[in-house]
Amino acid sequence: MLCRGKSKARKRYERDVVKFMAAYVVVVFGSAWLVKVERPEHLYLYFWSVLPALPIIGLILRMARYLREETDEFQRLLRMQTILAGAGAMLAVSVVADFLRSFAHTGDLPPFTLFLVFAGAMGLTELVQWTRNRVQSDE
Repeated sequence: MLCRGKSKARKRYERDVVKFMAAYVVVVFGSAWLVKVERPEHLYLYFWSVLPALPIIGLILRMARYLREETDEFQRLLRMQTILAGAGAMLAVSVVADFLRSFAHTGDLPPFTLFLVFAGAMGLTELVQWTRNRVQSDE
């Protein structure tokens, strides 16, 4: 965190992130196992394929709710910058990959690449913010 304490909104957000990520891990492994073992077809295959995306979508919606709940304008600005950096990095990788696929006939990106780019850019931005905005000790 960039300051001494965390706001109530930030604490709730971090608690909910842990819940969403735990749900994601359970659902993705459960769905992968079920698809491999049971080999569902048609509608069931689509259901088990989409199900792991729901916790991630929930996490994105939770980010929006956090921004609405955060009362500290500086903290809200920092979180918005991390989200914008993640979205920008994801869009840049997507555009480059699309042109490579169109002109150089390369294959598609591996699964989950764009989400990992988004999350990685957010994390890197937060690290940069932390190093630039550290509060100096009073001692």
